[in-house]
Amino acid sequence: MLIKIHNLKNSYSIDFTNIFHVGAHNCEELSDYIQLGAKKIHWVEAMKNKIKDIDVPNCKNQMTLAVVSDKEGNLVNFNTTNNGQSSSILELKEHLKEHPHIKNISSEKRITTTIDSILENSILKDETIGFLNIDIQGAELLALKGAKKTLVNVNSIYIEVNEKELYSNCALLPQIDEYLNALGFKRVETEMTKHGWGDAFYIK
Repeated sequence: MLIKIHNLKNSYSIDFTNIFHVGAHNCEELSDYIQLGAKKIHWVEAMKNKIKDIDVPNCKNQMTLAVVSDKEGNLVNFNTTNNGQSSSILELKEHLKEHPHIKNISSEKRITTTIDSILENSILKDETIGFLNIDIQGAELLALKGAKKTLVNVNSIYIEVNEKELYSNCALLPQIDEYLNALGFKRVETEMTKHGWGDAFYIK
């Protein structure tokens, strides 16, 4: 994470009690979340080999294997890359120039779901979500569009954003801004890399 989340708690009084994290990978943020007071974390990950059991005292964790998008039940190609972290339902585009060592190594037909659908069977159902984290390699706006009900009960969003079309037809930062602004969220922090991708933080 490019933006230090410990600073976010201090600067914006973010409540990390309930966290919904889409794009878990290896749950690298777990220790930070625990330090920040997490009690319930629902992790969502598309890569089958990354799903695992997490047992942390005083924190209830849930893991869901899912390919998240804006629609329920669409058949898509999920593209796996040699580094794992760049895997996406979108094809690599400018990413091939910015990170030439990263390439697709396989593609698998998968069925999509939405954040709203996942939340129906979540430990966070009917809860206020203090911190929503979405990092799914160019498909972040699609995930947001499939979270219309969920976003009503979300207070802050940490999300990967792009200023270049690193993935084919990926949303760019102004599109993320426009969508979230209309729902009452304001971007208050941004950290970009020289490669045209970075992280942004929005609060309601």
